[in-house]
Amino acid sequence: MQVIRHISGAEPVEVHAIAEIDPKSGVDMSTYGYLKLDNGLTATFDCSFDMTERNEYEIVGTKGTIKVPLAFRPDTSGGIGSIIVEGSGITREEKIYGDIYRLEVEHFSAAILNNTSPVITGQSTINNMRVIEACYQSIRTGSFVEVK
Repeated sequence: MQVIRHISGAEPVEVHAIAEIDPKSGVDMSTYGYLKLDNGLTATFDCSFDMTERNEYEIVGTKGTIKVPLAFRPDTSGGIGSIIVEGSGITREEKIYGDIYRLEVEHFSAAILNNTSPVITGQSTINNMRVIEACYQSIRTGSFVEVK
C-alpha cells in the first residue's frame, strides 16, 4: 500500500480484496486487491506467501511504463536495484546501489538527530493501516469497502 500511496500522491477511498486463506492457520496466503484513489486513479496489487518470490512493482500509464524489479529487496542482488523506464520508443535503466536496511537505519537516525520527520511519517503508517484493515474487511464481506 505504501508504494501505491506514495507514488500516486493519493489515498485509497475504496478497496476490494480477495484472498486465499489457509484453512489451518487462517493466514491469507495470497491476496489480490483493487483500489480506487481519491484523485481518480485506480491501482491493483497482489502479494503471496505461496508463489515464487517477487519484489517488484510496475506503473503503467498511457505513454509508457516504469518497472522496479527489485523494489523491496535489492539486498537479494548484492544491494543493486534498478528502475526501468519504457515509453515513446525509449528504454532507460537506472541502477540503485545500497544496503536497504542500513539506509533505513541511517535515515531514521538522521531524523532523530536533526529533529526532522522521516520520509514515512507516523500518520502515513496510520493511513496505510486503514487501507489494510479495509482490505481485510473486504476479504471477509466479499464486497467493496470504504476506507475510513
